[in-house]
Amino acid sequence: MATHARPAPPANPSGGVRERVLEVADYLFYTDGINQTSVDAIAFQADVSTRAFARAFASKEDLIVAYVNQRHESDVDLFSTIAATELSHQLVLNMVLSEVIIDVTSPGFHGCAFINAAIECREYLAVQAAVKNHREWYTGAATEVLRQAGHHYPADAADDVLLARDGAMNSGYGGDPTAATAALRRAIDRVLAEIPDTSSSFSI
Repeated sequence: MATHARPAPPANPSGGVRERVLEVADYLFYTDGINQTSVDAIAFQADVSTRAFARAFASKEDLIVAYVNQRHESDVDLFSTIAATELSHQLVLNMVLSEVIIDVTSPGFHGCAFINAAIECREYLAVQAAVKNHREWYTGAATEVLRQAGHHYPADAADDVLLARDGAMNSGYGGDPTAATAALRRAIDRVLAEIPDTSSSFSI
């Protein structure tokens, strides 16, 4: 879903120590990379002492897990908001994937934050678990939407949706965003065409 690309760092992080650190880490981890971002750099930009940082987060791994979980919760909130509308299930899926297209074509896009975290943090089992949790939630949510829309094989179709999303994000970052998002539209159109009694197509 959304990757929350941000073209500029937070100018004046607000809130308590934990909130300020997370706000800065969210930008630096996504923009510069998790492995390229030191705890000291985050603490400096968040204007917190090393001791205060350590009280808020036991380790860098702890901070990365919080970063991944915060982005997960943001996606859950976005999906819940869209799903709560009176739109058809097909249009709900369209709107969710439209958020991906907006991200891929936005300034500051650096790929999928969850895939990036999984790649950069292979040694951190808690991070891998947080990423896995997000991806399982994503396919579960897509499966339910497709089931309610009448797809005969909603779980398989949800896997197709996730694969198309991953491909669009990776290709959009490493190649041509326009071609990547066009391919995503075609992939989603094929999924929607498998739903009986519908002529829906992907639109944004």
